[in-house]
Amino acid sequence: MAFTKWIDCTNNKLSLEQIIKSELLVEDADGAPAFKVITANDALINNLTDLRKVDLSNTAFAIKGTAGNLLGWNIINPNASAIYVKFYNKVAGSVVVASDAPALTIMVKANDFVYVAPNCAQAEFSTAMSMRACTGIGDTDNTAPGTAIHINVKYK
Repeated sequence: MAFTKWIDCTNNKLSLEQIIKSELLVEDADGAPAFKVITANDALINNLTDLRKVDLSNTAFAIKGTAGNLLGWNIINPNASAIYVKFYNKVAGSVVVASDAPALTIMVKANDFVYVAPNCAQAEFSTAMSMRACTGIGDTDNTAPGTAIHINVKYK
């Protein structure tokens, strides 16, 4: 079971031959290359800021008031239904749920979590970074989760 393609953090599609020629491989049970371990830009991933919020709901919350990169997250959904964490390229106070489209939406299944290691920029924000959580996927959904969401984000 070897993958034939791998997309790294710079969105370069690598062929199996390119992966085999690289030095950072993880092999599957039959010894075939399964995936390439991506090494990140140290300048980007060192000295990250970690924001922890244990009560994220449907009100926009500021991550960073200026431009930046979102590098990783751990989102815990204690609810019996899926929730959607929405990230905006705006300061929290200027997010208008009725009309603003999120820059990034992440679904977290019921009673589950989503973890993304901070090894590269997952999303770039040119203005500011804010987030909120709701129960609907629609951009303008503003239904608060029954129980607040626990979230840690790593950003720079």
